[in-house]
Amino acid sequence: MNPSPVTFTPFDDYARALDAAAEAWGVEPGYWDIWGRYHETSPEVKRAILESLGVAAASLEDLNRALEADLWCSWNEPLPPVAVTAREAGDAVLPLRLPAEYASGAATLAVQFETGETSRSTVDLTGLESAASARLRGRHFVEKRLPLPQAPLGYHGVKITVSAGSLPPLETSTRWIAAPARAWLPEELARGGKRAGLYISLYGLRSARNWGCGDFTDLERLAGWPLYNLRLQFRFLVRG
Repeated sequence: MNPSPVTFTPFDDYARALDAAAEAWGVEPGYWDIWGRYHETSPEVKRAILESLGVAAASLEDLNRALEADLWCSWNEPLPPVAVTAREAGDAVLPLRLPAEYASGAATLAVQFETGETSRSTVDLTGLESAASARLRGRHFVEKRLPLPQAPLGYHGVKITVSAGSLPPLETSTRWIAAPARAWLPEELARGGKRAGLYISLYGLRSARNWGCGDFTDLERLAGWPLYNLRLQFRFLVRG
């Protein structure tokens, strides 16, 4: 059974609209400090961050307009700006959002792999289940999940052309990143062992010999401290 279409219902409360906008634009609801205390993001901070991102947030009407426009843009663009898939996670798919009149057409998928090789295939969209749908501004949109070919790890270019009867062809493109399912894990940690580490900002190191900003000599001296004084095997993660 297909889920009910996505629609936009304006908020009637400023606080709820502000929370929805903060979530839509990636503003964290709060954070934990180093003492384990949780600090909730205040409405004033949420509004200030949203406005710094170019989102009008002075009134309920402003927020409703911004939220509706954001939802519209997410459906009116056929592909996301970047698609990331994990190669080990199984068959990769690409979410393709189309006006409903194109959903019974055919999609030609052209992939330019980072290696220079290419892949080209055509998919009958009627054979793909509709993953979601939306009704916005008097238009009906449908989301199809387009299967992607096997790909090596890397950055690949994707171009899609959708043809549907007498309608003009719909062309769209995106960047596809085929990534590992997780970051590299040292063998010792994979076996349940432990490693110590230091995460530092190089410019933040202070010593009697530097001028207020750390350098590689300071880094060398710091590396010797856990190695020789604490007998630790460790790794550095350094920010320049």
